[in-house]
Amino acid sequence: MEGVGGQLHGVEAFGRLPLAFIQMMVGATAEHSRHVAPELWRRYLTLLLDGLRPARNSPTPLAHRALDPHEFDQTMS
Repeated sequence: MEGVGGQLHGVEAFGRLPLAFIQMMVGATAEHSRHVAPELWRRYLTLLLDGLRPARNSPTPLAHRALDPHEFDQTMS
């Protein structure tokens, strides 16, 4: 799997099925947070992609701040 500068584990390392689950997770985040924080999905996609990297010097800066407790409650309702 190419992406993030070609620095992700290949499909052979984990198979194709997990890619569908990653899409579902990011999609659910986008759907539930769209009214509170429309770009929040980018934060979690970055975390997932960082987890798939075989190595890195430091974590990738996150594209969105964490939700505050009120925003979290709004997102989950």
